[in-house]
Amino acid sequence: MLVLSACWLITACGAKSPSETAEIVLKATQTLDFETIKKYLAEERLLRLEDKIKDFNEYPESKEQFLLQAKDVTFKALSENINEDGNSATVTMQMTSLVEGETRTFEKKVEFVKVNGEWKFNDNPL
Repeated sequence: MLVLSACWLITACGAKSPSETAEIVLKATQTLDFETIKKYLAEERLLRLEDKIKDFNEYPESKEQFLLQAKDVTFKALSENINEDGNSATVTMQMTSLVEGETRTFEKKVEFVKVNGEWKFNDNPL
């Protein structure tokens, strides 16, 4: 019974896999939901994000251009590899976008680190 309670507690608390975290961050990136991005971003990546936020505030036309391009991007996790130490992982994402009327698909490997039991996006989302 104790084991079942512990499993329920972990699930109820919303423990996310690296793949789930990747999708959350990428969806938040599409709408520039900076608060969500920050929540799932590794600490060493926060400074770069803050710089990007300043750039978007200083140059609103670049923000609008980004949002226009990002809305047509779709993505899905193709694979997830958690390293033996259990504290780092790589997720291969497939991303598809519409560029000048042409559909382009590519793969991107995204790195993750586990911090206090949570997977953090250890890449630059923007």
